[in-house]
Amino acid sequence: MRPLGNKVYTHNRGPIRETTRIEFKDTQAQWVCINIRGADGARIDDLEIYGGSNPLSVNPVSKLAICRQ
Repeated sequence: MRPLGNKVYTHNRGPIRETTRIEFKDTQAQWVCINIRGADGARIDDLEIYGGSNPLSVNPVSKLAICRQ
């Protein structure tokens, strides 16, 4: 079980219907969790997460990873 971390972004506006860049302060993290609270056709088509100037090289767990609280 992963520990709950710091929330770095909350989207409080309407739906995002186009490519959108969301930036936040540098944050040290091992996990990224996206919590979609609505069930009205929500989906993520693409998600890119970048490390800093020297990111760790990691192996993906699988093509599908599920975030659970």
